[in-house]
Amino acid sequence: MDGKVHVMLHRNSSLTIPSCMIKKHDKFVSSLAFNRKKLGVSANDICLASSSHDGKIHIYSATITDKGALLFEEEALKFAHVTTIVSGLTIESTVFTKTNELCVAARDVSSLRYYSTGDDGDFNNSCDVTVNGADKVYDKHCSFNVLNLEVSDDSKLLLAATDKDRNIVFQTGSPHIVRNLYGHKASAFSNPRASFTESGTVVGSSEDNQIFEWDLRDGKVLTATEDVHRGTIRGLTANGTMVATVSFDKSAKIWI
Repeated sequence: MDGKVHVMLHRNSSLTIPSCMIKKHDKFVSSLAFNRKKLGVSANDICLASSSHDGKIHIYSATITDKGALLFEEEALKFAHVTTIVSGLTIESTVFTKTNELCVAARDVSSLRYYSTGDDGDFNNSCDVTVNGADKVYDKHCSFNVLNLEVSDDSKLLLAATDKDRNIVFQTGSPHIVRNLYGHKASAFSNPRASFTESGTVVGSSEDNQIFEWDLRDGKVLTATEDVHRGTIRGLTANGTMVATVSFDKSAKIWI
């Protein structure tokens, strides 16, 4: 809530904070995007973006200074600030869709904004893509806000969780809607989250403390697990066959 970003390394059930410079935002941090595929590949690889309701996106590269330390030692990981994007948007979520391309979702707009690097390596190219569908590219009104973004492993699909009981699967970089996912509950006061699984399904949270799973092929609900937390789910992600959730009840759970 104080606009700071802390990078913590986990080792033997303890956490350490490496001595790296992460710029502070003027308002609370709304989203962190991490490109794990590019971590430490070279000193100039973009791997972290922090965004805030202050409209700024701080972009970082990272270097593994001691690969033998496996990121566990305090000095093994170094972040370097690359640039700051001043978007003028009330940013809710960001995700790396490609190595040097960042997709941004914000409140009170009818589009997603894609930032990419130019010839100088800076994120000075931007493109707005409507969330209303390919047949409504000129419609500037939107009845929902996108509050969370996830990208598929092959980067071809973009998953948008909205505040109107609807998750949308887009073709990345395009207004084309691949699938609409319904059945759960999400409002402006909830924290809708959704994620792709390795089995080709989508899992997502519901503000009535359920976890839904949808078949991406036809959009039908496969399962709905009730009473997963005592408080509202504020975070959800899928990794392999596991799903992790965190809640305002101060608990974190792993589902297999």
